[in-house]
Amino acid sequence: SGQSSREWFKSVVDFPINLVRTNARHIQGFANHWEVSTQDEWCCHCQYLVIATGTKARTGGFTESENLLIGPFKPAYERDYNGKRVAILGGGDNAFEYASIALSKGASSASIFARGIRARKDLRAAAMSAGASVHLVADFDVKDMGGHVDISGNRYDICLVMYGFERVIPDIPDGQCLSPSLETVPGNSKAMFVVGDVVHGAVHTLEWATNSGKEAGIAIATLLKHGMEAISQ
Repeated sequence: SGQSSREWFKSVVDFPINLVRTNARHIQGFANHWEVSTQDEWCCHCQYLVIATGTKARTGGFTESENLLIGPFKPAYERDYNGKRVAILGGGDNAFEYASIALSKGASSASIFARGIRARKDLRAAAMSAGASVHLVADFDVKDMGGHVDISGNRYDICLVMYGFERVIPDIPDGQCLSPSLETVPGNSKAMFVVGDVVHGAVHTLEWATNSGKEAGIAIATLLKHGMEAISQ
């Protein structure tokens, strides 16, 4: 889990971590440093900047409520599904996985609504074996009625929106591209590194995360030891 990973990281690093719980508002590059400002007027100056802002769940234009949950997060996982009619929007891995989860927790039914199927075969097989139903439709009308969710005239107690993830892109100066895993600026005085899901998308595997962190660590160590020219080579 994210919590256990954070605790493990704190136990192995030998330097203090200053955690500021806020939202970055703007990043400005100067001749020899970066300036990061936040929505609550906090400001930080640094020579090396790592962008690891990750991803967030796509909402599909919906607003989360008591009966309509967005993304495969803790509220959806810990929800009481016993005896509930559950609808899942989306055709990816999370949609089929959560159909299986809801049914394993006692849901009376789990109906998946999707325009197409992208989920892995094993997740599809598991959900279908558990009793999930799949509705391939080009369009469907979803209404949050407060106590329940109506989908094209059918009533469901809980609706899960599993439309995948989108990158969280911060306000980067000078139109710099976030696609490479390493982003630099002219000169040897400062550098910006862009790593993790914000580059690759939400892959959610330990192997990808470990490899991305390793690449960033090697690039930063090389820069500190040999300068920018070594990075470009």
